[in-house]
Amino acid sequence: NPQLPEDKTTIKLPKDSSRYKNKELLHLSQYDVIADRDYELLAFVQHDIDKGTWKLHVKSSVTVSSVIDPFSSQFLAQLEKAAQKGQAHALFGHSIKPGPGNPRLMENRVYFNKNLRPTHIEIRLATRKQNSEARETSVKSAPWPETEEAQKRTEANRHPLISPPNSSDRKHVVPLGYICSRDNIASRDYAFSAYMEKPIPNPNGKWKLHVRSKETVSLSLDPLARSLESQISSAAKSGVGYCLVGHKIIPKPSDARKLEHRVYFDAKTLQPTKFALHLVTRDPEGKAKPERVLCFTWPGNEGETFVEGKIAMNAMPDSHVKLLQLLYGTVSPPVIELLDKEEFHRKGR
Repeated sequence: NPQLPEDKTTIKLPKDSSRYKNKELLHLSQYDVIADRDYELLAFVQHDIDKGTWKLHVKSSVTVSSVIDPFSSQFLAQLEKAAQKGQAHALFGHSIKPGPGNPRLMENRVYFNKNLRPTHIEIRLATRKQNSEARETSVKSAPWPETEEAQKRTEANRHPLISPPNSSDRKHVVPLGYICSRDNIASRDYAFSAYMEKPIPNPNGKWKLHVRSKETVSLSLDPLARSLESQISSAAKSGVGYCLVGHKIIPKPSDARKLEHRVYFDAKTLQPTKFALHLVTRDPEGKAKPERVLCFTWPGNEGETFVEGKIAMNAMPDSHVKLLQLLYGTVSPPVIELLDKEEFHRKGR
C-alpha cells in the first residue's frame, strides 16, 4: 500500500498560536521506490486572527511547499488565465509534470465556477514503482474553505490596492473614498482612491481634489480652475446636471468597460455640489458587471472650514458670510479673520 499509515506521517499540522489558527483539509502520501522515500502532501488553512484573512498552505515532505493567497491579484489572474483557456481549474504552487523517464506527478488544483469563484481544492500525486513506471494517481479533494457568499464579502473587504499619500508638515491629506472592481478579461483591478489635499500653511483655504488610479490616468482637480468653470457652464447650457472631468472610458459594443469622473452642480448657482466616480468592468464572459459608484459631497461644501484661525468664505453659506460682514464691517474675500472658533459660533450665529 503506497499510502502511509496516519501514525507514520512526517508532516504535522502546525500548532495554533495567539495569532494563527490552523485547520487540516487534506493529507496524501505515496512511496517512491526509485527514490526510496515517501512523498507526503498536507493541505491546511491558516487563519490570521489579527488581519482577519486566511491562506491555503500545501506542505510537502520532498519538494517546495506552496502558499495560496486568495486575497491576492495573482490568484485571480491565475483563475482568469485558466478560464480563457477553457479549463475548469488552475494550478498553484510547486508542481511536477510527467516527462520522458520520469512519470512522477504532483499538482495542486483549484476548481472554480463560471463566476471565477473557487469551489474546491484537489491535490494529485503519483510516484514510481520498482520498474520506474508510474503508480496509479492518488487524488483527494475538499470544498473551498469559503462559500460563494462568503467570497463575495471577502472581495468587498479586500485590502485597498491604492491609498492616499500621508499628511506631512507641508500638506494635509483628507481621504474621501475608495472604489475597486476587477476586470476579468484584462486581468486587472481598476482601483481608485479619492482625497483632498491642502497646503500648509493655508491662509486662503485652498485645496485640490485628487483621484489616484491603479490602471488609468490619475485626476488632479483645482476647484478654482477656469477650465472647470467652463465645463460646468457648458453642461448647464446643455441641460445636464453634471460635467465630466479627467480620463474617461466610453462603453463600446465590443468593450463594456466604463469610467466617468462626474462633478455635479447647482442649477442656479452653478457651484459644485458633489463628485461621483462611475465604474463598470467586465465579467469572465465579457459582459458588463453591475456599475459601481463612489460618491461624496463636494469638499468645499463641508460647512465652516477652520484653517489656522481663519475661515474660508468660499466654504461657508452666503448667509453666514453676510452676517460676518455686518458684524465685522467690510471684509475682502476670500478670508475672514477671527479670534477663534468659539467667537464665530457666538457672533456668527
